[in-house]
Amino acid sequence: MVLSVIGMEIPKILPTYAILLVGDGLMIQQLVNHLTREIIKRGVAKKEEIPVIRYGLQMIVEITLIAFSMLAVAVIMDQTREAVAWMGTVIIIRSLKGGKHAKTFQQCYLITVGTFVTSMLVVDGIPTSQKLQLSCWICFMFILLLYVLELRMGSARIRKLRKIGFMITAGYVLAMLFFLSFQISHTTMLASLIGMIAAQASYCLKERNIIHE
Repeated sequence: MVLSVIGMEIPKILPTYAILLVGDGLMIQQLVNHLTREIIKRGVAKKEEIPVIRYGLQMIVEITLIAFSMLAVAVIMDQTREAVAWMGTVIIIRSLKGGKHAKTFQQCYLITVGTFVTSMLVVDGIPTSQKLQLSCWICFMFILLLYVLELRMGSARIRKLRKIGFMITAGYVLAMLFFLSFQISHTTMLASLIGMIAAQASYCLKERNIIHE
């Protein structure tokens, strides 16, 4: 029921808030307040559940805004498949292994969308199949380096907690090695590789902070 209310309300007001949300954290709070009032007014949740609802709504609004911006860029650049490959890789890896978080939503938005746009520009700038193959190999070697660094940095406790993530990363590396060995390459593959670099780098930065604490 909560999701149904959000689904009905966000499309009505998000376009109005979209630009202002990025520059002003107060706009996010106003949007969250609006959605919370709608949920309480419709009897979907109780008043004592407001803190939990507000936190969840804030996460949904922030993620929706970031995803909306990236998809808009993908459509403008005519790189929908590449965008899905990049976003899918980043979401899966970060969901399983985590990563470094920005201190504010504005920082998170600029870093995430900025990295995405840069990735799409790199993919779009590869003109020939030979350069595409070389670019995929370079990205693959960088991922391999980050994976080795990740294993050296992670403690035994963290490795145990993130075992599934490590296994999926290892499977990803082997799959990409197989494709590249048979000279199979595509712009969606390059986008996914760049997304993996972003996710792995974020994880390594988080691990470095844990070690130095």
